[in-house]
Amino acid sequence: MPRPHFTPHFSNQHQRAAQFLRQQNYPHPWSTFALSRYAILTEIRNTDEKIVGYIWGTWDNESPDMLCAHACFQPEYRGCWMTKSTISLLFKTAQKLGARSIRLDPGSHSLHLFHRLLRRFGFSLHDTYLLKNLE
Repeated sequence: MPRPHFTPHFSNQHQRAAQFLRQQNYPHPWSTFALSRYAILTEIRNTDEKIVGYIWGTWDNESPDMLCAHACFQPEYRGCWMTKSTISLLFKTAQKLGARSIRLDPGSHSLHLFHRLLRRFGFSLHDTYLLKNLE
């Protein structure tokens, strides 16, 4: 089966994203308020323009130049969304926002599936998360 094509769309539809996270049983609570106040939100759509997931970034409380990336996808898309182009887009977005590093939580819904790929792109494992310095 070929890998599906995804298109990212920056979004301000925080209520829709919060509802999607609840429907997918995302393990950490994100309210509409929290997403609207703290998150840089991106909808991920398939070729039919259906929203199949979200990737969002927040600034780390202890390291203000660290962008923490989060992701949630429908079950049928969890194994195929992290690609070279997705990682490249993540790097470019983080750099445009002035981030000096990116943090990924490997326990987040599906990120644990991509440890090897992320390590090839320079992410290193630190206790419970993956880190990539952009400098």
